[in-house]
Amino acid sequence: MNNSILPLPIEVVAPDLKLLEILKDSFNQFKILAITDQPESIDLNLDLPMPGLLFRTSGSTGNPKLIYFSYQNLLQAAQRTIDFYHLHSNDNIIGALPLHHVGGLMSFIRSHLLDSSFVWLEPSRVQELLPKTEGDVISLVPAQLARIIETPLALARAQKLKLIIIGGEAPAHSLIRKALSLNLKISVSYGASETGGQICAHSPGSPLNLKSSGFPMAPIKIHQLENSTLVSGPGLANAIIQDSKVTPLFEEVLLQDRIQFDGLQGIKILGRNDRLFKSAGHFIDPDQLLLKIKDELKLEEAYIYPLPHEKWGHLICLLYKRKTNLKEKDKMKLKKKLNRYEFPSHFIELPDFGSSFKRSKSQIEEILHLNGLL
Repeated sequence: MNNSILPLPIEVVAPDLKLLEILKDSFNQFKILAITDQPESIDLNLDLPMPGLLFRTSGSTGNPKLIYFSYQNLLQAAQRTIDFYHLHSNDNIIGALPLHHVGGLMSFIRSHLLDSSFVWLEPSRVQELLPKTEGDVISLVPAQLARIIETPLALARAQKLKLIIIGGEAPAHSLIRKALSLNLKISVSYGASETGGQICAHSPGSPLNLKSSGFPMAPIKIHQLENSTLVSGPGLANAIIQDSKVTPLFEEVLLQDRIQFDGLQGIKILGRNDRLFKSAGHFIDPDQLLLKIKDELKLEEAYIYPLPHEKWGHLICLLYKRKTNLKEKDKMKLKKKLNRYEFPSHFIELPDFGSSFKRSKSQIEEILHLNGLL
């Protein structure tokens, strides 16, 4: 293995704590820090700016890939969120997302740039640990926000936070309304691993439109294409590595998300072009369908998986997590709200893996296999 790489296997006990220790001790001392369980498979003879960081995406919306960021680009990505939210050195950061994902990593880098304190919480225990934690700014996924709202002590602490950044996936509209009614200073944001986290967001506490993800963060520019989105500006990934192919990037990233941009309402994410599938002769956008289903059934976590079917093309399988049992009357109520071709053929309750972050495609397929569907 090339000596310039500092490998950190993610398949270890308490991987986030180990990564945090390495980041604090030598964040800018390495040539390449690889956060992956297969560093020996990476060709490091790459013409890329160093030092840098290489990490593997979760693969929840497609095939996993390796993404490379130079140290400079990581700092630029963190700086744009600092500028957008007007953060200062006295704004202490609470990390509550896995550090081997871009959202968790950027929380640490923001504190590094601000020279403020950083406290990391176990993501699945954030509602338990938040009341005991000092800090002003936190990044969460929607499932974590929902659990905080349901926990009185955590909610009381969250109401004192200066900023709660929501990302990872589109939150249910009912969750946004609930958070705003409780005076939580939430900022709904949109970004991707390739963009180094958030590239657009709402100002804290005031989404102009529940269906919008806000406005671009300067100096990022977002270009609406027919079936994809072009993001340009500093602080983006330097390269993407997939199937042993290295694709260098030059301040431009093409995302498979379809968007609509309105100068008054901001950017609306319509879904991923590469996730559309056909069922009973109709194209299904799983992201848009999930928004309808999650709001109606009050789901904490949900995924749609297209099961191949000889006659119908695909059957819709809903994998979900809910605070209370899903009853037949709940399904019938949902059926009245959806088109016939949108109603799921299978409802699979997700096992509790002790995680509040999105699951990988391989985890979802393993659950389907255990239920005899794959």
